[in-house]
Amino acid sequence: LESGPSAGVIGAAWIGQRAGRPNVIAFDVGGTTAKACLVRNGRHAVVPEFKADTYYPVRIPSIDLAEVGIGGGSLPRIDSGR
Repeated sequence: LESGPSAGVIGAAWIGQRAGRPNVIAFDVGGTTAKACLVRNGRHAVVPEFKADTYYPVRIPSIDLAEVGIGGGSLPRIDSGR
């Protein structure tokens, strides 16, 4: 769960450190959600649990991701239907 956005946070922290910018915001846009995480002094926050699908508690330490919007994996359009 959340492995893609979590990996993005770790990668953003790594790049930020090498660029001399240990304070960054990692931002991940997937197919269904957009998530963000604040990295301070090269470290991300960890929470003791989170809720999967907004309802189901997962009681393991996880990177603190904030859902900030919808994803961009699907782009709707209307055509003539031909």
